[in-house]
Amino acid sequence: MNRKKIILAIFVFFILDLLLIFPFQVKCFVNLFRDTGNLRRKLSLFKQELNSPDLFREQTSLKQDIERLQSKIIVLQDISTVLTYISRTAKANNVEIQEISAGLPKELTKIGENSFSHIPINIEAQANFHDLAWFMNTIEEGKYFIEVKELNIRKGNPYHRVKMSLILVMKGK
Repeated sequence: MNRKKIILAIFVFFILDLLLIFPFQVKCFVNLFRDTGNLRRKLSLFKQELNSPDLFREQTSLKQDIERLQSKIIVLQDISTVLTYISRTAKANNVEIQEISAGLPKELTKIGENSFSHIPINIEAQANFHDLAWFMNTIEEGKYFIEVKELNIRKGNPYHRVKMSLILVMKGK
């Protein structure tokens, strides 16, 4: 009698296993195989994109952009070079500079290991509106990180008197 109960219990256990646990395990295996297939496809696509000539061109372009932007950041020793650049740009755009002076560096921010400062540059000049606009556009989009911060124009004949403050970004202090 005990033997029949044990056999019946084992039989009931196997039936419950087939009805309840086995479908859950099958579902887990199916999901696992589906996820594995998706990962294989993604890995294959990633390998194809990694060897893509477009990626190489984009990487080269990004490196060139980084080098170009890094060359726009000066160090303290280059201030006289920047002032010369501003003077030459002004002359090329028919802006007559009477006075140009650089202030002391001011702490701007720290990014990673690098610290950046800004230097105020004050300019007094004479120019007409169009030449002044070309000059400001040229220096803001030019060789260095320069931004026109303040601009004061007094009417004059034939040229207007201009006072402007520029901000020059530089590395270090």
